[in-house]
Amino acid sequence: MSARRPRRSGPSRPRQRQVPRRSHSSESAAQLYAAGADYVYLPRVENARNLEPAIIAALDGMLAAHRAKIEEAEGKRRDRKEVFA
Repeated sequence: MSARRPRRSGPSRPRQRQVPRRSHSSESAAQLYAAGADYVYLPRVENARNLEPAIIAALDGMLAAHRAKIEEAEGKRRDRKEVFA
């Protein structure tokens, strides 16, 4: 897997540097946005978004089916080659 993004076709234009930033609180995220950040990643918010379907599946008694659906789409976690291991 290449870490490079494909080149865009079309007229060349100056590129403005965009750097995602990480924050651990909404207060510091607001400060980063105020300082000009284009995107602020809040790990706890993203984790909650990713965990929500599993919680709903568990409450519905469908956790095994939820896990099977993920493994079908992404492979078993123990077999995957993670980028950030």
